[in-house]
Amino acid sequence: MFSTRSIIIVLLVFALFASNTWWILHDQEIQNELATLRGLAHREAIQNRVLSFSTLFIDKVLNAKGEIGFDDRLQIENAVRDLEDPEILNRWNQFISSQNENEAQTHVKMLLSLLIHRLAGIR
Repeated sequence: MFSTRSIIIVLLVFALFASNTWWILHDQEIQNELATLRGLAHREAIQNRVLSFSTLFIDKVLNAKGEIGFDDRLQIENAVRDLEDPEILNRWNQFISSQNENEAQTHVKMLLSLLIHRLAGIR
């Protein structure tokens, strides 16, 4: 009825089909894991930039013992812009536009709260 050769060819085709199906499913699983890891890496990079800015802000502004120098102001301004976060930039601009000490304290609290939220991964 069927020759041995025909049966081997059918089994071989079936095995190749099963193998390809497994690899396709496995590849999709790997792609999903890769997308997850890329998302985590991106989030970690953002958190590292926020942490760097926060440290710089605390060291140069909050711990300042007088007037903040031009180079420090420029470094802080560049760091906040490098975050590419419009909400943080907006809070920063509110802080530097403060008209008096009370207003500055309010804005710095809002800025620090937002930075902590970003470090915690809260949008």
